Amino acid sequence: MAIFPSDLPCPLDGTASIQINDGIVEDSGEIGLPRKRRRTTRALKVFSFTLRMTYAQQQTWATFYQTTINYGLTPFTWAYEGVNYTVELGSAPSVKSVTGSIKDYALTFREV
Repeated sequence: MAIFPSDLPCPLDGTASIQINDGIVEDSGEIGLPRKRRRTTRALKVFSFTLRMTYAQQQTWATFYQTTINYGLTPFTWAYEGVNYTVELGSAPSVKSVTGSIKDYALTFREV
């Protein structure tokens, strides 16, 4: 399995958020109250954050994104706060120019 490049920066302070999905599915029949059941055995997380990257880091990201994880189709291992997660890219990254060759990449990773 691919591993997120260690030379890419950590999320910018104040930009990281974690959403924990409850994994519950509601099924409403024709009669009676809706039934609820678990979709998964554990609650999966969605991570959203921003990385500020130099030009060299952008090149590393581009290689990882395009080649290693095939534009987000392949899951990979990502370390966050001392825990390794198996994740996939939630959506295409959003890129914003900061100054010169410095850019902010808004990313979303979904635990799989």
